Amino acid sequence: MDSNLISEEAQLMETLDLILTSNADVNIATTPDGDSPLIIAVEKRSINEVRRLLEVENIDLEYKTPEPWCHTALSYSIIFQSQEKCKLLLEKGADVNVRGRDGFTPLIQAIGLGAEFLQLLIDFGADVNAKSDTDVTPLSNAIQSEFLDETICLLANGADPNLSPSHMNQIPLLAYTCIYSNYNVSLELMKYGADVNIMYKNCKLLHLARHPEVTKALLEAGLHPDCLTAADNNTPLSIACFHSLFEVAKVLLEANANANHVDDDGDTPLHYATYKNNGDITQLLLDYGANPHAVNIYNASPVWNAVYRGNIGIVRNFLLRNVDLNVVSRGTKHMKGAGFLFSNPMSLLHVAVQNNYGDVAELLSQCLCDMNREQWLDGFVPEVSQLDQEHISLYRKMKTAKDSRSMPSLLRLCSCKDKLLLEG
Repeated sequence: MDSNLISEEAQLMETLDLILTSNADVNIATTPDGDSPLIIAVEKRSINEVRRLLEVENIDLEYKTPEPWCHTALSYSIIFQSQEKCKLLLEKGADVNVRGRDGFTPLIQAIGLGAEFLQLLIDFGADVNAKSDTDVTPLSNAIQSEFLDETICLLANGADPNLSPSHMNQIPLLAYTCIYSNYNVSLELMKYGADVNIMYKNCKLLHLARHPEVTKALLEAGLHPDCLTAADNNTPLSIACFHSLFEVAKVLLEANANANHVDDDGDTPLHYATYKNNGDITQLLLDYGANPHAVNIYNASPVWNAVYRGNIGIVRNFLLRNVDLNVVSRGTKHMKGAGFLFSNPMSLLHVAVQNNYGDVAELLSQCLCDMNREQWLDGFVPEVSQLDQEHISLYRKMKTAKDSRSMPSLLRLCSCKDKLLLEG
């Protein structure tokens, strides 16, 4: 042991000996911080001196240090993580629900010390649903700190699983764990009676779930796989696709979620998956019958999104399904009120050029070339549109640039009349 600690403990014993042998008041402040002899004994980890002081007939177990701390000896036994001292104080009659700074009770303070420590306090009558001045409860503290064993201990002893604490922005505990926490905590809350039918910010719990096991449990509890958000009529599947939650999306599809649901913006799950550049979820949706030709109210299609993201693998996947390559859109971030991606409508090829996706532009120009060739054979010569003029301008720009890899085949996109303009 450190010599300084030995000296400090020896000094403490001398002080206590003097107090006890002179019949002095043991319930007075003996330090500038206002600590009583009992608090000092608990704080300095002197278990023998704690026992000696507890034998004094008039010892005040509820003596508190001055504001703002308001600590008792029991509080200090928790702060210094001494279960042995805590038990001694409780057996002597210390108030297990005494309130300290900000109204924290010993049980709230003890979160993080293990389920055994919590059970000790509960066995001596600790209120598992006590609230601090800021609405903290033992359970909300345990959940926010992600202590699973302590959460289970509190729930098993009657903690209310349906709280919406103000210190957590009034998020219902189950909603909070669905979004942020260890999925096992969500399962335990449901096991002990948490309401699965609550709404939070226009969403049901199935919209908030970020783990497949929680999604399964909510479906088993009776939530519909196509339940809708109150704001924009989104399904859990669309939200899972937006957050790139492959396993959650798979669970929902296996539960017969609608792969072609259309929300208020005309977006389908496939729009969200492609906008988020997730090839695995895109393929999963297609395997479950998602429509690759769907367009939203802004005329954006899944392939338009794939081109915007420069994902040539997803683009190829859609080309195999004969999607419309003449889609023109300003694009959208697929979020409520998020605005457009471009100030003016853009074709697939224009988007590829604008974002400098040379391989995607090459692939698109090759595919469009075949269609134009058929038109030429029929003698069809279209008028030069504003969009065509933009393509011509972009081609000229790329042709004169040092690095022309981004537009190797744009010439093949143009109609007969456009070719004459370029060559002239």
